[in-house]
Amino acid sequence: MKYTKIRLAGPTNIDLPLKGLDPLGPFVLKSADGLGPTPVDVFIEDTMFAGGVFQNARPRNRDSTLTVGLQPSWDTGQTSEDLRTMLYSLMTPWFGNFIKMQIMDGDTVLAEAEGRVRSLEPNLFSKDPEVVIDIGFITPYFWSPGIFGQYQQPALTRDASYTYFTLNNPGTAPVGVVLNMVLPVAHNYSLQLFPEQTSYGYMTISHNFAAGDMVQIDTRDATRNVSVTPNGGNAVSIVDDLGASSPWLQLHPGDNPMKINDPNMTWPALFPAVIKPAYLGV
Repeated sequence: MKYTKIRLAGPTNIDLPLKGLDPLGPFVLKSADGLGPTPVDVFIEDTMFAGGVFQNARPRNRDSTLTVGLQPSWDTGQTSEDLRTMLYSLMTPWFGNFIKMQIMDGDTVLAEAEGRVRSLEPNLFSKDPEVVIDIGFITPYFWSPGIFGQYQQPALTRDASYTYFTLNNPGTAPVGVVLNMVLPVAHNYSLQLFPEQTSYGYMTISHNFAAGDMVQIDTRDATRNVSVTPNGGNAVSIVDDLGASSPWLQLHPGDNPMKINDPNMTWPALFPAVIKPAYLGV
């Protein structure tokens, strides 16, 4: 990811250009740790025989430490203390909100993560004044900016049993997806959504669908759900109809070929697939 500065967005927005890019600015980013992929906790259960059984793997939430140089404008009476006071405001965002670390190229926000400042330590006696900022984040990843993400309407191909399409994850981390599909023909057997890598498992929804039903499958971590909207009706959750062994399918980086066991499935006019890309690091 090509970037030219980091912005700490909070009560005051603090722009931290990379060293040498803005020699006259009040702040300069001298070093940054914790911008790459976070460590992964791997859970393996020991067995009575040699070796173990893999249970799960979970990336840790991000921790970052920034060393920020202070360059006051002495001609205007600005001091290092004034700049430190601006940075101190990051420790008390309004109404308990988070601050954002935004990765930027010029004025464009490429990705961002939310967190809180743990500590802010000034070096008061250096001839080159600086402040070390330690931030803990609520996520392992940097996310694309905006609330909803990006919309995709993949091309559909069919055979006698399936409809095929490919979802693209432009990020570098696995993410969930909001998938909206219309069933123009009544479907009174289990609806199954497969990734082409069938060893990963597939989602099974056992429900009697009527002609014109719109099915929404949301596999994002915080909002997982399955719902159906009858033609002209209101959405109703049918998450209880999801098979007990069904995984919440995640999109891995790049193309994700998918198929569904309904040869008539089509996309709605608006928002067929919604994906919010995430990045392991810069």
